[in-house]
Amino acid sequence: MASLLALAALLLPGDVTEAEVDALFADYDRPDAPGCVVGVVLDGELVHAKGYGMADLEHDLALGPRSVLRIGSTSKQFTAACVLLAEAQGRLSLDDDVRLFVPELPGYGEAITIRQLLHHTSGLRDYLGLMHLAGKADRDFYTSGDVLEMLARQRALNFEPGERHLYSNSGYLLLGVIVERATGLSLRAYAEEKIFGPLGMGDSRFYDDTDEVVRRRAEGYVPTDGGDWKIGRTTLDLVGDGAVFTTLEDLARWDANFYDPVVGGERLLEGQHTTGELDDGTAIDYAAGLSVSQYRGLRSVSHGGSFIGFRAQFMRFPEQRFSVICLANRDDADPSRRCRAVADLYLADAFSEPAPEPRERGAGPGNEALDEQRQAPLSEGLAGRYWSPELAVHVDIVAVDGGLSYRTGHVELGPFPMRSEDEAREGGLSLRFTRAAGEVASGFELGMGRVQGLVFERADAVPATPADAMPGPEAALASIVAADLQAHVDYLASDELAGRYSRGPEARLAAAYIAERFERWGLTPMGDEGSWYQSLEDERIAPNVVGALPGSGSGYVLLMAHYDHLRQARRGDDRIFNGADDNASGTSAVLELAQAFSMLSEPLDATLVFLACTAEEQGLQGSHWFVSHPPFALGEIRAAINMDMISRGEEDLVFCESNEQASELIASLERHRESVGLRIRFGEHPDWLRASDHWPFMKAGVPTLYLGVEDHEDYHKVTDHADRILPGLVERVARLAFLTSFEHAQAD
Repeated sequence: MASLLALAALLLPGDVTEAEVDALFADYDRPDAPGCVVGVVLDGELVHAKGYGMADLEHDLALGPRSVLRIGSTSKQFTAACVLLAEAQGRLSLDDDVRLFVPELPGYGEAITIRQLLHHTSGLRDYLGLMHLAGKADRDFYTSGDVLEMLARQRALNFEPGERHLYSNSGYLLLGVIVERATGLSLRAYAEEKIFGPLGMGDSRFYDDTDEVVRRRAEGYVPTDGGDWKIGRTTLDLVGDGAVFTTLEDLARWDANFYDPVVGGERLLEGQHTTGELDDGTAIDYAAGLSVSQYRGLRSVSHGGSFIGFRAQFMRFPEQRFSVICLANRDDADPSRRCRAVADLYLADAFSEPAPEPRERGAGPGNEALDEQRQAPLSEGLAGRYWSPELAVHVDIVAVDGGLSYRTGHVELGPFPMRSEDEAREGGLSLRFTRAAGEVASGFELGMGRVQGLVFERADAVPATPADAMPGPEAALASIVAADLQAHVDYLASDELAGRYSRGPEARLAAAYIAERFERWGLTPMGDEGSWYQSLEDERIAPNVVGALPGSGSGYVLLMAHYDHLRQARRGDDRIFNGADDNASGTSAVLELAQAFSMLSEPLDATLVFLACTAEEQGLQGSHWFVSHPPFALGEIRAAINMDMISRGEEDLVFCESNEQASELIASLERHRESVGLRIRFGEHPDWLRASDHWPFMKAGVPTLYLGVEDHEDYHKVTDHADRILPGLVERVARLAFLTSFEHAQAD
């Protein structure tokens, strides 16, 4: 009876003329511009279905009721329905820990549940924001695997799970992954089997193949500054948070299922309309892919969407059994406002509240005048290059017009005016810098809408990740660059570390520097009691620093150097063991290799071990201790490569020393040396060998190589280049070590 009374309050379709609806969209009804399609569903009948404007400007195709359009985040209700249907099958529970299905995600203490993903209360940072901040433009390609890697790198959430509500596309992309892993079907296949097929929605699909031909597809358009249009396209085939293609007619069939369910029954309807709740009991208006709210005193259920030139709104008034659908293919459209305008016509006698005052799109109270008053002068020490371990990119902060711009990859944001000495902010993005009084900034924290608390560190000696950052061996190899090797040396050979070998505090500063970078790049500690440090018998000597990238199989590949021949180690008789030449060249190579290998998307078969050992004057202390107290069986080491003294001679010539067990390693060097532009001179130094870091490994029968300089005696008499390396040579040697160790770390 209540439903009949609600219907009686509606104007009959005949009471609202087609001309009245057309008048609301007259500005779109033209043959030289994109527009929208509009549907009105009244008590299960599609009483108005019409297109305004063009579907395809290149081919002069007009929009119509059967035009296929992308609906952006309006797709989320279909993803949520798939989750609820999978729950009904017993494939998952809404209270399951997300990591049960997506173990790639890090643990954040309190578990994130599937229910929290549905309601946007997980705290997960939005992947679209993260990718944009990492330098990816809308047209750039990346995969769901790349997104999972990005999310796996996040060290923090926007907030504790259940503490707040903040819309996050990451949650719904993960829901798509969960459906696939729980059911064994792709999200597209599962939706087709459980929703689109049974309801006869033949033109609807999750668009997970951007090469697929879609009949009657409308293009999405973005206005240009010159008043023309450009096509908005993407190479992304990600689904879950969006990517449904559909029509007015198909959405009318879906609308009917909310009243007379063919799919899911009452359980699905209840699940889709049950709104979320925060941990403190606060109710939110977001349900499962749907927002439940009020418009002019009537309960409404809706969801909008927007992506690459498409904008959508699907608004229902359940008690009135009335819905309005507006799917636009122009980026400047406001389908929500237009849906409300249509509802104002049809539900005029049902509303209990007056229509809200019209407001321009994007308008709000604002505080532009207040911000203008708060502008501060640009202070020194903020601009520079920074590193984000969570984005795995370098970012350049550039001083522009008295403010700061953020630049990386294909993205430039700003300039943002200064609001205080150490904060730049505008339009929802803020950069808050950290530094001691009067010093150069050591880092900053970024907040931008759905991404909060992202930490950046000044990149003085952090190896660069290429802007296109494909997580494969080619990109990893390309990340080894001379400038970043030199940057490590600038610290390791600085005046701050000018001391005496491994007994002074300077060596421990160097050890801490190495350990911090191992941690930054996600290595696993392999020192004493799960630390980065392996202490020697004489605790006055600085420790070895050991980190690893675990493999998927057995065996180890060791990349090593010693780090503690400091810059002013010994003077007298014109002799100096200089840090830049001796320790810093090899150590910088080990650091660069650790960062490069950490970029790989898949683990190698063997575990990669990175050892920075202490030498203590005779070159044996650290490596001898490691060999006599190994964290694994020495017989499992497939290869050990020691790099040292890459500081003089010719830019394309390296000396190699090896043992008889290293024949396969030598063959690898020969295979790869030309690709990195190196010549190799093979030989040995019998008098010096037993004082070298690699000697204990050779003696133990481990296949071992040394890459460095040939003339050690003359080398140690050189006093005029204590702060100099040959960065081009170090780059070539490090790249050769990468290729050789990569080859030997793979499965046989």
